[in-house]
Amino acid sequence: QRLGAGQGIGFEICRQLAHRGASVILNDVDPALTAQACEKINQEQEGRCYGMAGNAADINFIQEMVATAVREFGHITVAIAIAGITLCGDFLTYTPEALQKVTQTNIGGSFFLAQVAARQFIKQQNGGSILFMSSVTGVQAHKNLAAYAMTKAASEKGWIDGEKAMLESLTSIKRAGAKIILTYFAKEFALLALFLDAARGP
Repeated sequence: QRLGAGQGIGFEICRQLAHRGASVILNDVDPALTAQACEKINQEQEGRCYGMAGNAADINFIQEMVATAVREFGHITVAIAIAGITLCGDFLTYTPEALQKVTQTNIGGSFFLAQVAARQFIKQQNGGSILFMSSVTGVQAHKNLAAYAMTKAASEKGWIDGEKAMLESLTSIKRAGAKIILTYFAKEFALLALFLDAARGP
């Protein structure tokens, strides 16, 4: 299994951004899913979605995606670094090749998209936003998902700042024009807001 914008969470993120006026690059490793997803979004919001099928863990392809976004749209404002792949397997027989593929995609794909996007933000001199997303698998045991869980725990445990990532995921969607945001971060965000209010004092 893999996470791509041809379906599921990735697709809905692209769809919602397009509905709110953003132009998006939609990436999935499957060319057919990429084309179908873009067609569906463009039927709802004509010309808002540009599909690019390819490996999100390939640094050359990542560079091509960012360059295409700049060429087609003039600049980039948000990079959503949530590439993910799941190769299920028993811990005792899991192969080095499978672990390398999962690690390269789940950590390397997000890391290098963020890196290439950050360079473009600096070049544009007007900033931008990078959204990371992890998985509950990083903190809860799931059978045959040891390798996937390790990559998500790396994100959860300090590879990125979870609190900042949470805030950025919410504020970037707000900046894109959303009036209502449904998120499983609601409890954490509410607690953080209470803490910051208390810290400010009366």
